[in-house]
Amino acid sequence: MPYAALVLLEPLHKESKDIGDFFITSSIFINTGWAYTKVGEFDKADQFIQEGLEMAQNHNMPSNVVAGYQKLSDLERERGNFKEAYAYFKKASEFEKEISSATNLRYMNDVIVRYEAEKKNNQISVLAKENEIVRLRLKKNQTTLLVSALIVGLVASILYILYRQYQNKNEKRVLSLEQNMLRSQMNPHFLFNSLNSIKLYIINNEQKNAVHYLNKFSKLVRKILEASSQREITLAEELETIELYMNIENIRFSNEIDFKITVDENLCPSNIKIPSLALQPFLENSLWHGLSPKEGKKMIHLNVKRKSQNHVSIEIEDNGVGRGAAEANKENRVLKRKSVGIRITKERLANFSKDYQNKFDVDIVDLFNTDGSPKGTKVILDIPTI
Repeated sequence: MPYAALVLLEPLHKESKDIGDFFITSSIFINTGWAYTKVGEFDKADQFIQEGLEMAQNHNMPSNVVAGYQKLSDLERERGNFKEAYAYFKKASEFEKEISSATNLRYMNDVIVRYEAEKKNNQISVLAKENEIVRLRLKKNQTTLLVSALIVGLVASILYILYRQYQNKNEKRVLSLEQNMLRSQMNPHFLFNSLNSIKLYIINNEQKNAVHYLNKFSKLVRKILEASSQREITLAEELETIELYMNIENIRFSNEIDFKITVDENLCPSNIKIPSLALQPFLENSLWHGLSPKEGKKMIHLNVKRKSQNHVSIEIEDNGVGRGAAEANKENRVLKRKSVGIRITKERLANFSKDYQNKFDVDIVDLFNTDGSPKGTKVILDIPTI
């Protein structure tokens, strides 16, 4: 496994640096050091872990700093330097405590600031009422004008504050959705399945196939990282990413899945933009729940059609076991996997539609044979275009 990890991680060193995401780069270097530790190349392991740790420290990435110290502790333990291993372990523990203390301190400061703000708002309200009484006593003939001006100003201020709070909350929510989306695309199950499949090619001495699929896997990881930093991409780029993803996943199914993409002739995918990485969770759901337990011929067809001037319809049809059987299989599994990717994608599509004042629809249709037996599932996405 460490050798396979090195095969995956080493090509990503330059790619991650070029992207400029120091969090990803730091993680890649630290995990490369871990892999070298497991294969016994301790000097290289120390070099990579130290470089990743320094990057995390310089760019204020607490979780990666903790991971770096933990990996250094593992390295020194493998070397037999138990004193140094304990020292690094102690540093990791202390840093975790500092992170927790800082989080608690920020929370308390936030509570205090909110309390003070509420207190000041109450004082302002009291002063405004007193001022109104004074004005009523001094200038009765100007009461209506002054009160109106005060109310207008107060309402405008409150509306502005509420708008800013809503805007900040929405921005944080969108950012959280994008981060969750990236984690769902790069889930460990998919990564380990892909690496294990490539490892089998290496074990079977199928070097050409191993290099071919390793290149595809690296390209897919790069595309996912690039797309995750963009709010929307062209449909052509999305379809290219999906095709790479299906090529990788098809290794697990011994290349027995008939995957096909069909695009209407009157559509130009390069001129249509959709939310980035919106289709992969639905394909993953078809693979995991529909086709994985199915025996015999397996297929997934993706059809892109123009529904109206401002909407495009994307249909994902499979010939899996159907949602009823999939749900029963899911209950019988020891490892129950939640389809969080679909929920996240629906929320991202809702935000995307709201910004462009268009609606979106996601419809899941159960397919049946003439005798009433299930023959698969069809997902229909009605997505607004830009």
